[in-house]
This record gives sequence, structure tokens and C-alpha cells, in this order.
Amino acid sequence: MEASLARMARMWVRRASVLRVSVAQMRCIISSVGTTAPRAEASVDRICTSRPVRTAASGARADKEVVSMAKTCDVCGNEVGFFGGLIGRKLCGSCDSERKAQEREAREQARERFEIDLATLRDCTLSSPGAGEQLKARASAAGMSDKDFRDRCLMEFERYLEVILEDDLMTVVEGERFDAYSDALGISNEVFEDEFQDFIPRLYVAKANDGRLPTMRQEQLMGTLMLKEGEVAHMEANASLMKLITKREWQGGYRGFSFKLVKGVRFHTGSVRGRSVDAGTELKEEDVGFLTVTSERLIFRGDRKTVEIQFSKLLSLNVFEDGIQFHISNRQTAPLFRLEPGIPGCVAATISATAEAASD
Repeated sequence: MEASLARMARMWVRRASVLRVSVAQMRCIISSVGTTAPRAEASVDRICTSRPVRTAASGARADKEVVSMAKTCDVCGNEVGFFGGLIGRKLCGSCDSERKAQEREAREQARERFEIDLATLRDCTLSSPGAGEQLKARASAAGMSDKDFRDRCLMEFERYLEVILEDDLMTVVEGERFDAYSDALGISNEVFEDEFQDFIPRLYVAKANDGRLPTMRQEQLMGTLMLKEGEVAHMEANASLMKLITKREWQGGYRGFSFKLVKGVRFHTGSVRGRSVDAGTELKEEDVGFLTVTSERLIFRGDRKTVEIQFSKLLSLNVFEDGIQFHISNRQTAPLFRLEPGIPGCVAATISATAEAASD
């Protein structure tokens, strides 16, 4: 062991011109190994004395300490060890562990504060303009990346939507809170359309049930539609006019007898009787076009057909997941339209809101 330490000391002394170490530093190297080796220390003294370090200031040979390889901790003053000095460590093991524990505790506290601020925003008690930036700063202090922060905001906003749309009604106050909360979480209109497409029809219905309907200008309508004086268009959607057709099939039977003439040949006598019977019904697409809901009527404009339904003649309607059917007075067939999922509810809510506005 002593011989190995002596060889190590010689190696370091040969590199003294690069590392700029002294006799005292060589002794620190040996002491950092954790053993006493008198013969190795003697070899260090002999070798270092024969090859002193040249200082950069004066150029004279002097056996003085220039750089300390065994650095001390910035907090407690204890040595950080030889290898710790080599890699530039500024804290000893215990102080470093204590620092990491403090950082973990600070992140946990920041995460708790982040959740509190998030709940406060949801309850709309925190309405300062910088609420969003403050929330993002809390997330950064909690060690959350930008992606984690965005995913957390999207998840929380989805929960918020489920709560406020549970009763299918959004008042003006709730709408203002909705706008403030979405702005604080960084949910723009583009993000909302990309991430929450399923909630768009529900949000429309909730506002329509409160009597708040959007208005469309003439140039926003597809194609050419002449509106009456005072008439306002509220919504428009792609639609297909469906037709209910009856499927029929032939049912019948054979009556008679047969006898064998030769091998493999038989002669049949008798007759076949049958009739066409009803085999059920099916929906068939009759035309494709646009369905427009105004303040007075519903208009379907297709490639081949046009259907106009005055709300004053509307008796009832059936709403399906992807379609809506209207029952009209003095009309035998009830027009049925196929729409995108969620849109039939918007059409029904718009008609209901216009009817209530007309009655008032």
C-alpha cells in the first residue's frame, strides 16, 4: 500500500507543472485516501523538494501552496474531499443532502400553492389581471415543465366544463367567469376548438337556453338566402334530407309433383305462387345541402329540393344524436334531416329560444 501511494505521489509531482501543487497538497492527497504512510510521505517530501514549483509572479523556485486541491465546503467549512475538489464541488456531502431536501420541500410547498391558486381561479375569487402569470410562476417553482403545466391546465379546464354545463344553462355571470378562467389558463379560441370540440355544441345549447343566440350576417351564409325584413339568421349547418323507404321482398312456394324419366333427369309439374311482402323500412339520402335556422323559420337548401318550415306551423320535433325530425301542421310526411353529432341539439335549442323570445 505504501509503495502504491509513493508511486501515485511521484506521478502527481511529475505533473506539478500543470496542476501547480505543493508538498502540503501532496500530503492532502495522501490524507484524503484515509491512511498513514510514512514512507510515502517521505517520498513526497524528497521528490517535491527536488522539484519545487515555479511561481508565475516572480519566476523564483519556491515550495509554496498555489492551488488547494482539497477544497472546503462553502457552508460548514469541512473538506469536500479530493475528488470533490477536482470536479468543483462547493458543498460537502451532508450540506449537499440538506440543500436537496430544502429544494424538495420548496417544490412541494410551491405545488401546494399552485393547487390553491388553481382552485381559487376556478371559484373566480382571484380576478387580478396577472393571475395567469402568477399561476405559471407557481408551476415553474414547483418544477413543472411547460408541457406538464399545459396538460394540467387542459385537464382542469375539462373538469370545469363538465361542472358548468351539467345543467345545460350558462348565465351571463357564468359566461364572464368562463372567459376569465379560460384566459387565466391560456385557453384561447384556437386551443378550445382543437382540444374541446365535443363541448362546442353543449356550450352553444347552454347559451341558447339562457336566451343568448348568435347572429349571422348575410355574407356569412352559404349560398344565397334572402332574409325577410327584421329576420335574423342564428345558425347554419351542413345537412342531408333523408327519405324513409319501404323494402319489399318476394315470398312464394311451389305446388306439384315430379317423376324420373332417365337417370339424372326428372320431370316437374305444378306451379309457383307468391307475393310481394313488406320487409321493413330504411333511410335513404334524398338530397344534400344547408340547414339554416332564423328567428322565424327553418330553411333547407339542397341541390334538388328546398324545404321551408315556419315556426308558427311547427307542432313538435324529434331530436336524435345525428338527426332531427319536424312535424308540421297540414303535412303528412315529417321532414327528417341528418346532421353532425351534437348539432341537432343546437337546432332544437335555437328554435326553443326564438319561440320564447317571440312569446315575450
